[in-house]
Amino acid sequence: MSLYKVIGSLLLVLLIAVIGWFTYPKNSNVETAFVRGKLILFSAQHPGIVDYLNCNEGQYVEKGAVIASIRSDLVSDTEADVESALKKERKYLAAMGFELESLSSQIVFLEKSILLTEEQVKLAKQRNSIINENHGISIEDKTESALRLKSYQHDLVNQKKNLESLRVKIKELNSTIQLQRDYVSTLYDRKNLWTSSKKALILKSAYSMRIMRQYVLEGSAVEPGDPLCQGVIPGSLWVDAYLTNEQLDSIVADDKKFVFISSGETKLRGSIVAISPATGAALSPTTPNYTSGHVLPLIQRTPVRISLPLEAQNKWRVGQRVKVTL
Repeated sequence: MSLYKVIGSLLLVLLIAVIGWFTYPKNSNVETAFVRGKLILFSAQHPGIVDYLNCNEGQYVEKGAVIASIRSDLVSDTEADVESALKKERKYLAAMGFELESLSSQIVFLEKSILLTEEQVKLAKQRNSIINENHGISIEDKTESALRLKSYQHDLVNQKKNLESLRVKIKELNSTIQLQRDYVSTLYDRKNLWTSSKKALILKSAYSMRIMRQYVLEGSAVEPGDPLCQGVIPGSLWVDAYLTNEQLDSIVADDKKFVFISSGETKLRGSIVAISPATGAALSPTTPNYTSGHVLPLIQRTPVRISLPLEAQNKWRVGQRVKVTL
């Protein structure tokens, strides 16, 4: 084989490789991607000692199951406080209900008064027109008729203003009543969530969930607000992947709906469900340092939400870093 044939063959192979590089679809990996989910945090609402804890990491907890029992000498006072607050707020809510009923009655009365005044204005205008056309009527009578018409019109304007003011008050009162109802409902939830049993506060789960993290142990002393454990609602996991402009353009151009998500040896297929507004330096690999006198370029990234299949819901944890392949 001559040297020219060898060179020609190498050039042909190189040409095929170049064409394949530009035409074959290339995958792009997204390293900045994290598992997210709907988290529920259980915290102590009163000081005490944790007698019982039913929230081991990875454990599945049914709705209504007991999460923790906290021994406290303040149980009776706590129950009395909740009952007192409920009684006070229910009384306040009833008073607002009476006020709303009173305002509604005033509106009905005022609407009828407006109809009557409008009729009076109409008749006064007709009477005033007849008097003005009758040259035999004295100036005093014409003046009195005009003043009466003006008085009716003034009353009508004031009544309409009062009606509008009452409607605004009713709207504001309805909003206040709704907030008050929500607060009373919160008190009821608090009363139902924490029940008294031998001077212990029993915390029950309001949701079915999988425990992701345990913060305390049995026998630990807790204060109000101290976290006990945290769980995630099953089936609520997703992945937030932060794509560069080039990666986002490739998704839009190819109309991609599915991507591959991997963590360790596990590789799953997920679907793109939402694209959020882009972010700036907060998610860029290098944060700009303006104090040094040099402005580093920002790499803008766009959060893309990817749904996870069912097999990943019980394997992966919230906050876990994964790799997304476009």
